[in-house]
Amino acid sequence: MITDAVYIISNWCNLICPHCFKDASKANNNEAPIEDVIKFLDTFPHMSGLKITGGEPLGSPIYDKTHKLTQHAVNKGWNIQINTNGTFGIPDFGLSTKNITFQVSLDGLKKSHDAIRGSGVFDKAINFIQTQKSKGYKVIVMSVIMGQYTFKSLENFIDFVTILLGVQLEMQFVAPIGRGLVLKNNLNEKEIARIIGSRKPNAQVSKCSIRTKSTYCETLHRIADRVGIDECGNIIPCPFLNKYKFGTIYDYNEDRVKQEMRNKILNCTCAYPDGYGGIQ
Repeated sequence: MITDAVYIISNWCNLICPHCFKDASKANNNEAPIEDVIKFLDTFPHMSGLKITGGEPLGSPIYDKTHKLTQHAVNKGWNIQINTNGTFGIPDFGLSTKNITFQVSLDGLKKSHDAIRGSGVFDKAINFIQTQKSKGYKVIVMSVIMGQYTFKSLENFIDFVTILLGVQLEMQFVAPIGRGLVLKNNLNEKEIARIIGSRKPNAQVSKCSIRTKSTYCETLHRIADRVGIDECGNIIPCPFLNKYKFGTIYDYNEDRVKQEMRNKILNCTCAYPDGYGGIQ
């Protein structure tokens, strides 16, 4: 019984981030019409959650698609998360704030973030976060760890996001996918967990977490209740494993897709996109 969907709405993005798992830049010529995606999602009567990612869902060339899909999802009573770099103006969906969460990318404080994503990007993202919070939207910050942090700079960043901005912080290691294939980390999971633990006496820092380099993906083992769609309408396990295709929204067969996924990708994770071979 499918209850949740994750959708790569476009490959278009205004930034060329070195760690982008999607290698996003220009839109693909054969991206699926949003009307077709909506029609597909409506075939699942128990759908309750939708995550929209990209590319950049709030970019000018993509905004109308995102607005139309978000409006439909809100009208259906679904919970929506929109993943964004926060560089475009503040979206005015004209919709209730209670069902919509924005996940905003921040890869360090101003100097680090702008070095990774481009000059001026940090200030735009902070303005986006503060404005959306003031409107009543839930905001989460996602930070990709790719060698930019020292112990001290990570401590300062955690405090800035969780205490000064007052939002939840999620971190994950760069995935060896797309442009992130060649990037390495200088801090390991234990070191980062120790840094997070050292900040915990402040109640706000309880909102901070790190996604570990797991050899088991709980999300992928939820194939019974989750469907992934890429920008061209292909059925995928998740955005990080978008190289695996299991038919399209036009020929979807739930039983067939579930069986093929069980056979091909249950030993894969975003840390091990080609499958975990038992060697750490």
